[in-house]
Amino acid sequence: MSDNDNAVTIGREAWHRLRERERKSWSDWLAVGQALAIGRAASLKAAGCRSPFGKRYVAIQGEWLRSEGFSDIGQQVRCILMKCVEHAAEIEKWRAGLDEAQLKHFNHPDSIWYHFRRKTSAAPAPRRSTDPKMQRIASKAAAGRPVSFDQDMIRRAAIAIGENWTRDTFRLAVVALRAAFRNEADVLALLRAPPPIRLDAVDIDEHAAA
Repeated sequence: MSDNDNAVTIGREAWHRLRERERKSWSDWLAVGQALAIGRAASLKAAGCRSPFGKRYVAIQGEWLRSEGFSDIGQQVRCILMKCVEHAAEIEKWRAGLDEAQLKHFNHPDSIWYHFRRKTSAAPAPRRSTDPKMQRIASKAAAGRPVSFDQDMIRRAAIAIGENWTRDTFRLAVVALRAAFRNEADVLALLRAPPPIRLDAVDIDEHAAA
């Protein structure tokens, strides 16, 4: 068995443990990510492309995921895992400075990547335009109408939180948002929704009618 085959086997066994255990392990997630990185490299080579895009690559990768037992890992999780693998040495150095409680909470790829980037990246402050016209446009955009969530979105988010309960609030936020907004159609439906009724306006109209 080659080193790559061995790493894929270790990753597959780690994925089985992650699906069965309530308490997740970052070391298992990292093993899964390393296996997925091997699969991505093999798929890129088989597809004859340099970037993980295109119908041929997607088809080949999908077959690899199914044959190796990773097909039930969500695309977003796979994407985050790839980033974690690419920065594995830096992440391990960052984790070495965490206390025991943080190590227990920061074990899912989403929370690992978010907190790692938050602590190690200094985002530059956004530059404000001095153009009066651009300032007026920005002001109007900031004062846009509020959005209203429909009951299906709220229900999906609530169910997802219940099924994936954790004390990691960032992880809960990701779970809820993914459940509420499953695709672009859900986002567009939210933007097309009529503005919420202003209760103060209703009260005024009722008093006027009386």
